[in-house]
Amino acid sequence: NENEFYPDDDPNFESETVAAPESMPEAEQEFEDMQRSCAIIGPANSGKTTLLLAMQQACLQEQGDPYKLDFVPESKTAAELMSLAGEFLFHGQTVRASSNVTNYSFRVFVNNLEKQTPEYFCRLNVTDGPGGYLFPSERGSSNIGSSAWGSLVDATRQASSLVLCVDGSAPALETLYHGLPQLIFDLKGRQRRLPYSRALLLVTKIDHVVERFHEHASSYRHYTTPSSSKNPALDSLCFGPGSPLNAAKIAKLLDPVEQTRNLFGRLIDMIQAGLDPGAKFAVGLCSALGFHAQSGSAFINSTARSSGEAGSLAARFRDWEPFGVREAILFLVDDLIRHPIHEVPKKTAGFSAKSWNVRIPLHV
Repeated sequence: NENEFYPDDDPNFESETVAAPESMPEAEQEFEDMQRSCAIIGPANSGKTTLLLAMQQACLQEQGDPYKLDFVPESKTAAELMSLAGEFLFHGQTVRASSNVTNYSFRVFVNNLEKQTPEYFCRLNVTDGPGGYLFPSERGSSNIGSSAWGSLVDATRQASSLVLCVDGSAPALETLYHGLPQLIFDLKGRQRRLPYSRALLLVTKIDHVVERFHEHASSYRHYTTPSSSKNPALDSLCFGPGSPLNAAKIAKLLDPVEQTRNLFGRLIDMIQAGLDPGAKFAVGLCSALGFHAQSGSAFINSTARSSGEAGSLAARFRDWEPFGVREAILFLVDDLIRHPIHEVPKKTAGFSAKSWNVRIPLHV
């Protein structure tokens, strides 16, 4: 679909986090680099490039938390990538699928204003290319060659953190279930387990999923009364305090672990089994385009396109709120767990009893 913003992409993501004080010894800086390096992988069309486009906007979001995040491109390609987000934001132009292998470099500077700790930063070195070339079943459609694939695997293996992006609106179940065991084998190399101290399973494009569910919930509310209903979960959403809920509010009620299990079955266990027992493992929901700040609907469906007036451009820039992207960044750079990021329990990847048990048919 040429009008679809999410590209057929597959970047690999490598980062370094370095404490800012100039007096820090070089050996300590190298240790911090090793501790915070990161790789992002995922099947074709899982929204990885779009996730990168949204990182700058997510850093600009005001969440009422003590963290101040600054995004700074460090390469010409990264600056050009960020400009593509502006083309979509102001002119509605879409992003084409990646056809060549390209490297991007940028940093996210972090300040915890509450604790008044020294500034530190996460240096992100990203390799983007034709979608799917890290998954065995998709390599046949890629023309990058075995040597390039080997270098990408080596770079991913050397990272200390791993992010696996999966498309919540169109899950590639066969690719994931057939390809993940082989990918784990390739990434662990000679080690017993995967070499990552933290891992994040990120379910992308959640705005598509919630928007469809919200449409069905609205129809349910229109044709059903509380006295005749037999669905307690929908009753709470449609007739409870503060109803009716918009798509953005519904997204905030979802439990990432339950949603991922409902969609991908034992995928969480497959990843957890490959990780060292001491590794930090989390599941997150995200949408690079997110929800409209005023209406709460999916931003991709908002009609507030540029009309050429400065006021309209400023409003559209202000109203674009990526969902879950800022929290994913904070998990990677500071181990912060905050909704829609949930940590998977160490002993079991079972359901959480602390969140609403609201399940959405993500695969429909």
